[in-house]
Amino acid sequence: MKDNNKKEPKDDIEKLQPDAGYDIKTNPEYLDVLNKYLRLAAEFENARKRWDRDRDDLLKYGESALIKEVLVIIDELQQACSMAREHKDSEQIARGLEMTCKNFEAILKKRGLEAIESVGKPFDPHFQEISASRPVEGIDAHMVLEEVQKGYMLADKVLRTAKVIVGVPKETADHRPETGDQKEEEGLGEA
Repeated sequence: MKDNNKKEPKDDIEKLQPDAGYDIKTNPEYLDVLNKYLRLAAEFENARKRWDRDRDDLLKYGESALIKEVLVIIDELQQACSMAREHKDSEQIARGLEMTCKNFEAILKKRGLEAIESVGKPFDPHFQEISASRPVEGIDAHMVLEEVQKGYMLADKVLRTAKVIVGVPKETADHRPETGDQKEEEGLGEA
């Protein structure tokens, strides 16, 4: 048995169809909705163009504040070079370069850059890369003895791992075959 109260979807569609001879484009409600739609579409297109322009400007000029700060460092380095040519006082030049490095680090730290502290801590492959190892008595873990190159993080992301020399327990080092790094270090240590 068919339920007479149940409507067929095609019945609703037929109700939406205008009568023959009726022009929906002359209906004031339709014209109002169409006008609102066209305005909204134009506003959206203008907003999209504005977003594209803002994005392009951000990509083009976004680092201008950082570059202005770095220009100060360039000026200081140029002054140091000029002083080196004129005075040839290496201590004064070294102090000037150290100040310039500190200023540069301060600028980058203000932007979120942090140096990875490694020396005296256990080796962590997430933050350090082993450049060489050296046998050391009295340690029970791979401890970082020396930093060959600093590592840096920006926020919570590692930008560059620190290159380090790690100490290995002497007992462990005695039972391992020597690597090229160890032979070179031992040869340098004896000279």
